[in-house]
Amino acid sequence: MREANPPVPHFSCIATAVALLLAFSTTPVLAGDITVFPSPDSTLKSVISSTETDLAPPEDPGNPYVGNGGYGKSRYLSGNHVTVNDGEVPGSVFGAYFHSQDEAPVVSHNRVTVNGGLVKGSVYGGFAQSMNSTVTASNNTVTVNAGTIEGNVIGGGGKGDYISPVSHASNNTVIIRGGEVLGDYVSGGLAISDYAESRAVNNTVIVSAGRIAQNVYGGRTHGTGPATGNSVIISGSPEFGMGTGLSGGYSSAPSSDMFSGNTLSVWNYSGSSVAIVRNFENFSFVFPASQSTPVLIVDAVAPRGFFLGDGFSKSSTVTASTTGGSAPLQNGTPVTLVQGNITTSGIDYTRATGFHGATLQYEWSLSTTDNLVATLQGTRARAESKALSEGSVSALALLNQGVDLISWRGIPMAAEAAKEGGTGAFGAISGGRSRYNTGSHAKMNSMSLLMGVACGTNFSGNNRMTLGGFIEYGNASYDTWNAFASSGISGEGRAYYFGIGTLARVDLEKRFYTEGSLRFGKVHNRHNTGLTDGMNNEANYRSSSPYVSAHLGVGHILNLNDTTGLDVYGKYLFTHQGSDSVTLTTNDPVDFNAVNSHRVRAGVRFNRNMNENAYLYAGAAGEYEFDGKARARSYGYDFDAPSLRGSTGIVEFGVVFQPSGSSPLTIDAGLKGYVGKREGVTGSLRLKYEF
Repeated sequence: MREANPPVPHFSCIATAVALLLAFSTTPVLAGDITVFPSPDSTLKSVISSTETDLAPPEDPGNPYVGNGGYGKSRYLSGNHVTVNDGEVPGSVFGAYFHSQDEAPVVSHNRVTVNGGLVKGSVYGGFAQSMNSTVTASNNTVTVNAGTIEGNVIGGGGKGDYISPVSHASNNTVIIRGGEVLGDYVSGGLAISDYAESRAVNNTVIVSAGRIAQNVYGGRTHGTGPATGNSVIISGSPEFGMGTGLSGGYSSAPSSDMFSGNTLSVWNYSGSSVAIVRNFENFSFVFPASQSTPVLIVDAVAPRGFFLGDGFSKSSTVTASTTGGSAPLQNGTPVTLVQGNITTSGIDYTRATGFHGATLQYEWSLSTTDNLVATLQGTRARAESKALSEGSVSALALLNQGVDLISWRGIPMAAEAAKEGGTGAFGAISGGRSRYNTGSHAKMNSMSLLMGVACGTNFSGNNRMTLGGFIEYGNASYDTWNAFASSGISGEGRAYYFGIGTLARVDLEKRFYTEGSLRFGKVHNRHNTGLTDGMNNEANYRSSSPYVSAHLGVGHILNLNDTTGLDVYGKYLFTHQGSDSVTLTTNDPVDFNAVNSHRVRAGVRFNRNMNENAYLYAGAAGEYEFDGKARARSYGYDFDAPSLRGSTGIVEFGVVFQPSGSSPLTIDAGLKGYVGKREGVTGSLRLKYEF
């Protein structure tokens, strides 16, 4: 693989008609085949300014660099975009360029898109240069969809000259989706420093189509410094020239680290062979389960070939995964990951892991004799697949909050609304923030609402029956977190339900009561799980299922004196959330079992009359959940299941009042706190109106 020093342009002057046009316009400027979009946040004063920039720099016919989204001596250049559509560009194209003698320039978040045409020079997403200060090029992007580029393609680069400036190129990206690059190389980041450290870290090159004539680097440094943490991703069917090499990092200083953290990803690849692969600590191969040909061919003989490890003492890690949507591989299946000359530097490579889709875990044995071959030894559900069921258990928790609202405030308000033997309307709403400890945890911001009509009648003296019907609605946004041995997975989602129900309460001699409710409807859930497959695609889903819920309760009211009463109660609360089958966004099928919640609650509530129009209440209760386990499976493999099972302590207080003694409206405002399996605070407001 030819190591060519990059042509470093003479940046002391830039002659471009585009720059001159930009000096007098803040709108996109057309210059033949180039469209320049200055950043909305980068006014002409910060991009092209008469006080900060020579509006007409001296021409340098030997270096006709053109198409600059931002050019100047403002220290920060960000958010510029250059698009090349067709025609011929006589020089190089920059998303943004900065040159200074003493300032520390930062060129970031600039873009160049090439949709066609011919670029005679190179293409840079952004480039910064300084004689005496640190230069930084970060988060710049070049996208090539079509066209021909005769020079190099660099996502973001920086050059430090003379005294002791440091050069940093980080988090820059090159995306090749078509066209051809004929220069010496494509590199995500380029850092050059004549006398100090240069760093090219966390840059990315993605190649899915088109043709690249020479080499591909995740990051390059010229000078002492690392080229680490970079990624090269090849997929689809691109064409590489004869002798093309793929390298995670390159440095002109042999002692620099150009290996650590660099990753080569070969995902659903059917393109041409390459000549050399080196300087990668991590290798990720993803292919269809039906793959019968080598995943990657390295068509070269020693000293070229496929290098595992850094050539000294550091080893590489190999993962081999198949795409979801089809049946997983059978044990004993061999797959040739790399065909070609394999160099291991004396390190044994015997084991590898991987995924099938996002839900299953593979265990492989490796052989490096002649080719790199993986043979499947075992398949199981990923421990991380438990994260998928956090959405199901979160939806169940929301449904439980609905029945809590009915039993806590809904039924008492319905009884109050119909206490005079007539018909009354009632409504209640509650909302708050809760944390459910499910084995991991889910944090939920939620709201539950019910509205209904109740009627009451007396029988056998002081006995009374209240019946009511209602509609209900609830929604929640939730965040989930699952901790595992090697990592943690965070997700987020939204759930809502809508249903109808009926309730009843019987008061005996104004001392004992029994109550109950029955509700049913449908719950909908959208869960962005945070779980990913071998290509970092997130496994998200939407689901909906029916629900049925009921509760029964009994209580005894003790009158302690003329103004104070004590309500001692016990309740059983049941919720059933139906099953559902979904297909994840990674094409994996998942079957969610039905989930049942069985809770018992016992508590006391003190009521104290303040006057004839208002009273206060406070109470405490203990609750135990016997089930609440959300089971699921994929491809016939069961996941670990999160659960709501456990104990929760509850405290409450509130006030009930009428605006006036003759008002038909009664208002109840209360708060509840939770500790244990459920933690958090909810508030409620209930209204009743007597007709």
